[in-house]
Amino acid sequence: MNELIRSAAEMIFRSKLTLALTGAGISVESGIPDFRSAGGLWSKYDPSEYATISAFRQNPERVWNMLREMDAVVSRARPNPAHTGMGEMEKMGFLHCIITQNVDNLHQAGGARNVIEYHGNSSSLSCPSCGRTYRAEEKRAERTPRCECKYILKPDVVFEGDLSSLRHEKEDVKEIRQGYECGVGFKSFNEAAAGKFLSEVRDRCQQRNVTAPDTSAISVDSAGSFDRTFCPPAYSAVV
Repeated sequence: MNELIRSAAEMIFRSKLTLALTGAGISVESGIPDFRSAGGLWSKYDPSEYATISAFRQNPERVWNMLREMDAVVSRARPNPAHTGMGEMEKMGFLHCIITQNVDNLHQAGGARNVIEYHGNSSSLSCPSCGRTYRAEEKRAERTPRCECKYILKPDVVFEGDLSSLRHEKEDVKEIRQGYECGVGFKSFNEAAAGKFLSEVRDRCQQRNVTAPDTSAISVDSAGSFDRTFCPPAYSAVV
């Protein structure tokens, strides 16, 4: 283990651009269960009935039953050493960007500033009608939060089928393409998002005439979680 830590530290020190990709696993220690795990949110609420944009539009009051439960867990969570450690790495200049699928705002609370939130952030709400925004805490006392225009508010998170889920694609791909050296550590990151990242890394290797990493051994479990770290020859950053 010590050797792995030393090796990771050396790669990060050499890297010109270090990116971190994070998913549900990093926030478990903060008290937020993985939604897909036993006892997680999806064991109680069917995501096909509660986590789609069509479900929210058709019956927002029903979806807010689930959202209140999610908010009760997320609002109590505090950054754990992984969040604060990454915040410190950013301040030291060794971590340049975090790309996360988490909506809990814990990276920012842990001190990170350059965070791309693939799935949005649950700490704010927006009105689908007039566009007015609110802090989630402002509306926490309301069973079904409403805008001043009386329209039911939506948390600023990405629901399945929501076109806004594409909003960060250009942004995170730009971060990847700017890097001369980059490696990846995956854990509980969305399959499609991580797959895109792997594709960009391979393309970048080809553009620079270096051997692309062998990603054939990277396995994805039924929950879409990656459990593999790789560092291609000309790329060196690890999370």
